[in-house]
Amino acid sequence: MRKIATVQLPDLDAVRLMIYDTEKHGVYVFGYKTKEDADCVWDCFFIDLDGAYRFGEEYGIDRFEWIDIPDPEEGCQHDRIAKVVLERK
Repeated sequence: MRKIATVQLPDLDAVRLMIYDTEKHGVYVFGYKTKEDADCVWDCFFIDLDGAYRFGEEYGIDRFEWIDIPDPEEGCQHDRIAKVVLERK
């Protein structure tokens, strides 16, 4: 499950956040410097979704303001909305 929201408080280190709940390996919150789809500039890890929602509140985002977006496809970046295939080395 993934969700995005626009940061409501000015002068913070992000203008948009994304929650990615892996369902098996915890929950990530990605922070972005742009409202356009791009790689995140930072991320945080939480054990559960409630922790991620509480973190979002520090950015002025109420838990009901998050917008659902599709999960990433297999082998694609988790922090991008558009399909971006990861390079295998």
